[in-house]
Amino acid sequence: MAKKSGKKTVKKIMKKAVKNKPAKSAASAVPREIVLKNYMEDIVKRNLDDQLQARSDICGCSRCRMDIFAYSLNHLPPKYVVSGKGHIFTKLQEMEMQFNADVTREVYKAVEFIRTHKRHE
Repeated sequence: MAKKSGKKTVKKIMKKAVKNKPAKSAASAVPREIVLKNYMEDIVKRNLDDQLQARSDICGCSRCRMDIFAYSLNHLPPKYVVSGKGHIFTKLQEMEMQFNADVTREVYKAVEFIRTHKRHE
C-alpha cells in the first residue's frame, strides 16, 4: 500500500512541475541538444588511468583496457545525468570518500580479474 501512495506522490509532484514551468525566455527558445550521459563512465575512466599508471603488471592494450572498463561499469551503479544540475550533483557525490573507495575497489577487482583472464596472448 505504501507503494501506491508513493506513486501518487510522485505523480502529484510531476504534475505540479509541469504546471509551474517557467516562461520561455529568448535564450531558452533556442533548442539545445539534450544528452543523456552515464557520468560513471568518466569516473571509472579516470580511476582506471590512475591505476594503470601506478602499476606495471597490468596489460594496457586497448582490449584489456576496454575489458576492465566494462567489468567495472557492470559492477557499479550508473550515474545518469541530463542537466547541468545533475552533473553538479554527481560531481559533489564523487567527492564523498566512500564513493571514491567504491569506484577504486571495483576498478581494482576488474584489473585483477582481467589480468588473470586476458583474452589475448
